Amino acid sequence: MSLIVVEFVGCSLGSIDSELFLLLASIVKTYKDAVMYDVHKALLFFFSCTLEWKIETLDNYHEHCLNFFVLIRAIVTHCLDALVVADFQFFMDLVTWAVRHTGRNIAESGLTVLLEMLKQFQISEFRNKFYKKYLLSILELIFGVLTDSLHKPGFKLHVMVLHHLFCLAGEGGLLTRAEPLWHVSNCPYRSSNEIFVRKYVTELITPFCVKVNSTANDDVNALFSSTHTADSFMRSVRNFLRQSDEFSEYDRDLFPELEEHDAAEREETRRLIRGIYNRTMKD
Repeated sequence: MSLIVVEFVGCSLGSIDSELFLLLASIVKTYKDAVMYDVHKALLFFFSCTLEWKIETLDNYHEHCLNFFVLIRAIVTHCLDALVVADFQFFMDLVTWAVRHTGRNIAESGLTVLLEMLKQFQISEFRNKFYKKYLLSILELIFGVLTDSLHKPGFKLHVMVLHHLFCLAGEGGLLTRAEPLWHVSNCPYRSSNEIFVRKYVTELITPFCVKVNSTANDDVNALFSSTHTADSFMRSVRNFLRQSDEFSEYDRDLFPELEEHDAAEREETRRLIRGIYNRTMKD
């Protein structure tokens, strides 16, 4: 793998075939952590190159960008430790750029990598450091795009990421047994990570709630109390968003599965009522 990468040292992004990233992703998926050292060297090369190319210029290389995220997802899944010891902050900046992108494919690529990364960190020895440094900023990132109608194509993935995070922070979640997310010397009064995250999310969504005349505390309680299933959590997110006129008109686009299920339930209720009415009339 390193022999392939070294051939492209000093090359501009435009001179690299975008298929290279797919080839490297295939190697990582095949050999997994056996190529950890090579993956680390490849990451150092590509991250340094991307710094030279500048993140904002990646828009000019759409196919390269999408294929690069295929490679990154393979690395996150099979060689996370190599990513952690590389320039991890730059990686997070790259994912943040992708999630905030208004192009559907790039945004979904970033969200997919982010979700996979969260799953892998659950079983990583670095998870406490990761949660302490990045969990709050990820919450801010996802709520930011969730409440922006320009990003409505990615709402299903937004909900999946939030569901994962709320499960981590909620009662019995991994964060309840983790180190404090706050600096104890600065905030000794915090009693648990769940309370800390609840307070943070409440403050985070308050501006949105003020606009729609709702109570942030109620919305946060509803989100935390509905984490037992993905569908119930999605309903809570839908209820949170549909308070705004801007989002209520997108109901069918944002949550088609829920809309179809609700429509089927309404039809079943009407059918039962008609049956009861007909039997009553016969009697």
